Amino acid sequence: MTKTKYCIGSVYLCAGKILSTLSLKIPRLPGIAAENTVMIYSLLTGFSLMLTVNFDMNAVSWRTVNDGVMGGVSSGGMVQEGELLVFTGELSLENNGGFSSVRRHVEQDLSGAGRIRLEVRGDGREYQFRIRQNTRFDGVAWRALFTAGDDWQTIEIALDRFVPVFRGRTVAQAGPVVPSKIRQIGFLLADRNAGPYRLQIKEIAYLGPAKAASP
Repeated sequence: MTKTKYCIGSVYLCAGKILSTLSLKIPRLPGIAAENTVMIYSLLTGFSLMLTVNFDMNAVSWRTVNDGVMGGVSSGGMVQEGELLVFTGELSLENNGGFSSVRRHVEQDLSGAGRIRLEVRGDGREYQFRIRQNTRFDGVAWRALFTAGDDWQTIEIALDRFVPVFRGRTVAQAGPVVPSKIRQIGFLLADRNAGPYRLQIKEIAYLGPAKAASP
């Protein structure tokens, strides 16, 4: 399950000029899907709404895929520590291994998404946030790299910055991420540095596109 909150995005005057931007939680209408609640509210008020989807912080939703599938011996996975998720384990380069990852399914319609927001704290290592457009075990994934330091940090990455890859190689013909096709998300560590790792995760959210800068 995920927690979904709805925000008013750009509020427009009749002439189309942006008047202001503000946030507002919209209550679910009984018996009506969340996406339809947003549509109804938008039609009734004339506001343009931006949907923010916050994924639940529940380790049960995640599964582990480590280099053992290729003969490696790296260990790790997603664990629960209070309200936090923690991607932790030990990376090993033995037996031609060298990666550890976790992933979860996405059931929500993310058609309006333009960015991913992460709130994380780590160990100075370079991690990957990954997106898949199907539910298969293997295949093309879209990745974005980020480094998580000792302090909590909020990272926003536009979906058009994700690069399609397959087993470490770029697959340019796969094209950009299509938000409506997102079916899995995950984290991966493959920085070729053997040893323990630890990434604390406080928030994973999908946001609407970034507001264009004023001319």
